[in-house]
Amino acid sequence: MPGRKPTLALVEDVPRDATIIIDALATHGVELDVVWLRSGTRAQEYFAHQTHAPCVALIDLELGDQVHGFEVLRTIRDNPATAEMPVVVVTSWDTKRHRELAEVFGVEVFEKPYKLAGYAPLAERLRGLI
Repeated sequence: MPGRKPTLALVEDVPRDATIIIDALATHGVELDVVWLRSGTRAQEYFAHQTHAPCVALIDLELGDQVHGFEVLRTIRDNPATAEMPVVVVTSWDTKRHRELAEVFGVEVFEKPYKLAGYAPLAERLRGLI
């Protein structure tokens, strides 16, 4: 469809954080259709049944339900339709362990900034992925 925007799957359980991310990307000129998945459980269901991958996924690791972000990543990599989809982990807890696991899954890690301007590097990276 002409003029259709690329799709971003956003896995984020905190509404305020999801709004900040979406607004920050738009502020930095990244225009995407966003599928907001508000829990790890919902994200697993979504990615397990996809036959066509979104252009990119942003995933928080510490989700409010019983499903951790790395479990969502395993679901993404296990589905042939989404296995090669670019994924960026967006987290407030950027630890050595998170970086090690992210490397295993072949994903990038972006630490959530405290200010809107701090999302400029993420916006730039997404422009390179879509």
